[in-house]
Amino acid sequence: MDEYVTVKVPKGLIEEVDKIVMNKSRGFRSRSEFCIHSIRKEVEMQNRKDVYFDNSHSESSKEVMEALLAPPAGGVNHDSL
Repeated sequence: MDEYVTVKVPKGLIEEVDKIVMNKSRGFRSRSEFCIHSIRKEVEMQNRKDVYFDNSHSESSKEVMEALLAPPAGGVNHDSL
């Protein structure tokens, strides 16, 4: 069985998470499920960046990839989760 830890989240952010979770059409049953899903997706994305940048690519292609993988300027679009 997995061990769990507690993470402090700003109240305003968790209120946004609660809105998403309460919208049952999003498919999340709880805050924890949403947070685990979101953290796992971010870890996967960071790992893809690591694999890409560990290979030898031209500087310009690295800049393009960084731009494509960067979070949106206005924050994360929760509708895509």
